[in-house]
Amino acid sequence: TLYVAQESYEMFLQVSDDLGVTRQLRKCLPPADKRVALGIEFDVHHKTVAIPADKLERAIAMLKTWLSKRKASKKDLQSLMGVLNHLGAMIIAGRVYSAAILDTLRSSEFPVKLTTDFYRDIQMWYDFLTKSFPGKSIMKSAFLSVPNAVLSITVHKTSFLLAHDDD
Repeated sequence: TLYVAQESYEMFLQVSDDLGVTRQLRKCLPPADKRVALGIEFDVHHKTVAIPADKLERAIAMLKTWLSKRKASKKDLQSLMGVLNHLGAMIIAGRVYSAAILDTLRSSEFPVKLTTDFYRDIQMWYDFLTKSFPGKSIMKSAFLSVPNAVLSITVHKTSFLLAHDDD
């Protein structure tokens, strides 16, 4: 429950103070049923993960730009795959629509000419994000089946607690 998570958080603060551990206050947040980490919003009350609207809009704009490109550098392709991998963490089967993009990235010569299969992948992502994707997905975690659980998530050295309370 949120109450148990709050007690754990306060105990953590006390122990770290007793041990003289320095904390960055902007990274030390109390437990909540909703938290944003690495641009992903976790909501255990609704059991969803969501992409903030501004981030989704930037991804759609980027994909639209890629639909008109003819050639690409390795760096640009790596940046594109970084964005799609991030989105793929929330979109079931999202990586399936990145195969041709990955094949293009594996090219030995850059700039590389973009293929029809590459454009099909980009178009699939673009169509899905603009026409079908509501901006959130159901959280995939065994944690959600445990009543009154507290989930500790650590992402790139940032930890936070989410409390799942069935009451």
